[in-house]
Amino acid sequence: MSSPSEAPGLPQPAEPTGDADFKLRAARYWITVQRPYYARALFACRLLTTGEVETMSIDMQWRIYANPDYLETLSVPETAGLIIHNLNHRLRQHAERSRALSVEARLGNVWHAACDCEIDDDLASDGLTLPEDLLFPYMFDMPNGRTAEQYRQGLIDGGHVRGATLMITETGLAETSLPSGGSGVTGAAESYEPSSEDLSDIEQQLLRHATAEAIRQHAAAEGRGSVPAGLQRWADEQLEPKVDWRKTLASAIRRALHQRAGAANYSWRRPPRRHDPNDSIQRPGAVQPYPSLAVVVDTSGSMSDTELSQARAEIQSILTRIVPGYAIRVLSVDADVASDTRVTAARKIRLAGGGGTDMRVGIETAAATRPAAIIVITDGYTPWPETRTRGVQLVIAALVGDNPPIRDVPGWMRAIHVD
Repeated sequence: MSSPSEAPGLPQPAEPTGDADFKLRAARYWITVQRPYYARALFACRLLTTGEVETMSIDMQWRIYANPDYLETLSVPETAGLIIHNLNHRLRQHAERSRALSVEARLGNVWHAACDCEIDDDLASDGLTLPEDLLFPYMFDMPNGRTAEQYRQGLIDGGHVRGATLMITETGLAETSLPSGGSGVTGAAESYEPSSEDLSDIEQQLLRHATAEAIRQHAAAEGRGSVPAGLQRWADEQLEPKVDWRKTLASAIRRALHQRAGAANYSWRRPPRRHDPNDSIQRPGAVQPYPSLAVVVDTSGSMSDTELSQARAEIQSILTRIVPGYAIRVLSVDADVASDTRVTAARKIRLAGGGGTDMRVGIETAAATRPAAIIVITDGYTPWPETRTRGVQLVIAALVGDNPPIRDVPGWMRAIHVD
């Protein structure tokens, strides 16, 4: 299925056919009963039939277009699953995310496939009956539970891309061509003119928030596992506002260092600067706490070049804004510690690795010197220590990427999504 349309033209709705119209209404009723947390977003959609789409699609104004001939091949549960699939494209803002990534035109189809993989693994785990022509991560030898951005990179790195064609490895097909990129609907007959029925950006975001709240309430009432894990993570991220993680980090480190600016301790190892040699009384000298800080950078294969560049930028921000004038310890870690150096500038960092992922190794190695704080910059797809790290006052998981699994971070760590 294709992702939301960004084209100005819209297809012309066909005259409603009895079977198609009945099936869409029956599918909508099925969803409100079986998956009630979609109800508010679903009833904000307009369900239209048209011969100008091959199967079903959704546009930026939450209009769902369905081909009546295609609907005849589907059961009501399959139609419901397909509506939920398209609804998730708008809930997860795939069109907006593609613009943020500057997706090349020749890879537009790859982005569509990556978005489908992000959605369809959740829908399959939810027990929905889905049409056979949807795309799933296993078709490309990729695991479930990743984001569209990660699936897109996996399709490219895995050699599944040939121009604008995807190679499928497990279906018995040599290759498959997806619909042309950039538009979820085709054959628009006229230019789109704004109308009073259009949803504003604020109204669309309110729909997402209301759906996320309904998902959380449903999961709380029905128990853990009643909502797919990927959808639950999306809901949590919608309801938990992002904060400036640098401010949070700076505040936490200052507390860990007992307010470094202007603070002082006393040590018998250093005499006072104004010590009178004729004074027979031994006095301790004033010392300032050293901002001991370790940064563990995830350099495993799941970290994209964009995320590694983001890690460098965040380290530079730490050096200039939080501990100016001091060196910090930076560890490159995949399944092992690839490098361990002290740096005063991000340009001196050598990020090595590219293998598996286990940030527990980096945290354990960094903790050996008992720093005041450890910051782990990662996409979150890693095992975490089950128990609190001894000798370290503060461990922060700084999660990069669009949809990191922030809920998987253990409660004793501070988890922050680096937006």
